[in-house]
Amino acid sequence: LTRYVTELGGGLVMTGGPEALGAGGWIGSPVAEILPVDLDPPQKKQMPKGALVLIMHACEMPMGNLWGKRIAGAAVRSLTREDMAGIVAYDHTGLGGDWVHRLAPVGNKEAIMTSIDQMIMGDTPSLQNHLQNAYDALVACDAAQKHVIVISDGDPQSPTGQLLAQCKDAGITVSTVGVYPHNNGSLNSLIRVAQLTGGRFYHAQDPAELPHIFIKEAQVVRRPLIWEETFTPQVRFSLSELLKGINGLPPLDGYVLSGPKEGLAQQVLVSEQGDPILATCQSGLGRCVVFTSSVDTRWGGPWLNWDQAPAFWEQVVRWAGKSSQGTDCDIVVDVQGNDVQIQVEAVDQEGSFLSLTHVDAQVITPDMAPENVGLEQVGPGQFRGNFAASAQGSYLVNLRYRKAGSDKLFQKQASVNVPFAPEYQDLQDNAPLLAEVADITGGRLLTEDPNQNYLFDRAGVKIPEARIPLTEPLIKLWLVIFLLDVAIRRIAVDVVGAWRKTVHWFQGRRTSLADPTLDRLRVRRAQLKQQLTTKGADLLKARRYHAKADADQTLPTAKVDQPMPTHEKRTTQTPAKPKTPAKAAETSHIQQLLDAKRKAKEKREDQD
Repeated sequence: LTRYVTELGGGLVMTGGPEALGAGGWIGSPVAEILPVDLDPPQKKQMPKGALVLIMHACEMPMGNLWGKRIAGAAVRSLTREDMAGIVAYDHTGLGGDWVHRLAPVGNKEAIMTSIDQMIMGDTPSLQNHLQNAYDALVACDAAQKHVIVISDGDPQSPTGQLLAQCKDAGITVSTVGVYPHNNGSLNSLIRVAQLTGGRFYHAQDPAELPHIFIKEAQVVRRPLIWEETFTPQVRFSLSELLKGINGLPPLDGYVLSGPKEGLAQQVLVSEQGDPILATCQSGLGRCVVFTSSVDTRWGGPWLNWDQAPAFWEQVVRWAGKSSQGTDCDIVVDVQGNDVQIQVEAVDQEGSFLSLTHVDAQVITPDMAPENVGLEQVGPGQFRGNFAASAQGSYLVNLRYRKAGSDKLFQKQASVNVPFAPEYQDLQDNAPLLAEVADITGGRLLTEDPNQNYLFDRAGVKIPEARIPLTEPLIKLWLVIFLLDVAIRRIAVDVVGAWRKTVHWFQGRRTSLADPTLDRLRVRRAQLKQQLTTKGADLLKARRYHAKADADQTLPTAKVDQPMPTHEKRTTQTPAKPKTPAKAAETSHIQQLLDAKRKAKEKREDQD
């Protein structure tokens, strides 16, 4: 409905009544956004507020928690900001109590909607405590209308008769909704609660019905939005086309409270308190009119006998239905199979083509989904576009365009009906095609008698054979072998050298691991060398001949010019040579260490 007005340029006229506008649950709906009045008026325009408590026990129905949140949200959204609402559900943990959201003014609905989103319903054993909590909270508030809605499968223990009598005496009505009962007897307790408190009982067999039931029951506390008092409407905007030729207005007996809306909304008639009675506005491409009183005998009895009533309502409908539809564009819609072609021709009254600066089209499909269609110019003042009509039904084409030199946006509408898909137009089968398919594929035709059809009989059925050429895989294999052959022939690999390098690398690694041992040997060698040097000097000193202390130390000097005197030969005794040291003394300790080192090295080389 909203899209029809704003996008397609349609007109909407809404009238009031006890179950219309704000009192009928339209607050917060998409339609409320396009109306010229505020369905949720300020507090100063409202009568005493109402209070609503929801007792939620829908955990045993399929997806019960999800449905519980959905129906509770639907009931709360239909309330005004000054109404009071609370939610009670069983808490199996015992930590948070039974109140999901304590009774409080709804306000902007953010707080209570957050509580609904966090609600987890438990399987309550008894409704006594829940209803007692609701009773205590409602008795303590100052609401004019007090109502309780209970949803359950009827299995919990029913409230006592005393508590139900107290609710009735306090003016608290209780309506019950039965869902997925264990048996028909389970619903008797819910019926009893509704009867003893003046409420109503519902047996919802389809979960989709629950939101509508809760919205309907929430309207019980919406009665403060109804003002019933005889008054005469006052003209606020006398230049309105709706009042053209109207002289004098008869009285009304009531109306639904609403508030003025800012923007393009225009109040034409108001009550003595300044509340809107007749208001108009431009909503998108369409127009809306709201008459907050009723057009029946309850509030509008005097208007039914008013002689100018037909002219008044004719002007209201004409103004709402009047739109900026252009008369200088023709739309031709042609169905071509699964496609629909749109042809637009813009011609003025003199037959000349018009120059359009903006042209676009929007199609509303049978499922009310919008689809934009691009139009391209194919000639002077001529445009063409296509869209797919995949589903049967009616398609509404809305053309919007703007003329050159004008900022005003015009529109033109056309419709086309696609009754069924094109393939349904052929009412006969194509037996030759089926026979040809069976013949080409090697199959067979089956008869209508299933006893004569042997589905698993393969006689006469050719088993298909698939041949895969080996050319490509053989070429790939040959290419790999060719590359290996070239590599073997052209790349020289020194295997022996590589082996030697590997052996040397391992030997160097072992030598590096043995370096600490060689270091210790070098240190020991130096120490022994120092010791042997000291001992050798002492040994040499011990081997030297020492004369007696009183021996003559001077030797006679021979004279060269004198002949050497001759002496008689005398036999002298050659002194005995000192004995050479033992072989063990000649082979020092350091030499033994070196020999041991050399032998160890030779042994390692032999092992390698």
